[in-house]
Amino acid sequence: EEKEEEEEEKEDVYKLEDDDEEVEEDMQKRLSSPFSEMLNSMKGDDKQARRKPMVSPFADGVQLGKPKLALTHENVELILEDLRPALIADGGNVKILEIEGPILKLEMLGSCGTCPSSAITVKFGIEKVMLDRIPELGEIEAVMPGFKVVTEEGILEILDTVSPFLSVSGGTIELVELDVGEGISARPSIVLGMTGPGQRNQSVKAEVMRRVKFIYGQAQVEIIGDEDEDD
Repeated sequence: EEKEEEEEEKEDVYKLEDDDEEVEEDMQKRLSSPFSEMLNSMKGDDKQARRKPMVSPFADGVQLGKPKLALTHENVELILEDLRPALIADGGNVKILEIEGPILKLEMLGSCGTCPSSAITVKFGIEKVMLDRIPELGEIEAVMPGFKVVTEEGILEILDTVSPFLSVSGGTIELVELDVGEGISARPSIVLGMTGPGQRNQSVKAEVMRRVKFIYGQAQVEIIGDEDEDD
């Protein structure tokens, strides 16, 4: 009986080994199946794709052969989807504000909204691509976040919040010169004149500039005093 039990145990061991071999063979077959080969191939292609440098959509010739489109919100968005990866790679983005006749207004977001060269990006990048793809488009206007058109009335409203504090020490502040410029690359220039002790106080001048820049962030602001004129 003991011998029979030993024989049965040996047979069970051999059976388990056979089962293990069958499982291993089955796994090998699965791994070498056309589906697995396809997956492995796709993984390899994916790695190669990740290694490929991004081709700029703004590069010469990239838009050649692509169909011309009508000026609609959907078509503009379709083109922007091709351009966004390049903008996002630099920390920026763009969105449609409105289409008014042949003029497209875009809001520059992220780093595009604060970068001094955003106007160049729009004029020689986005606008160039848009004009190639949408012939009826006239021009693109770039709007920065929080952008407000600089006006004399708007500046005077800001100065009205400062004048009471300056007048306590006998000082005044006024708008001397305003140049709003032209085109999307223009940077408005504001020159303010200040009199009294405040003109010698850098903190006071910094506060005035902060209030103006808070409303008109895209503007260049300069403060001059009557003491500067005497020099």
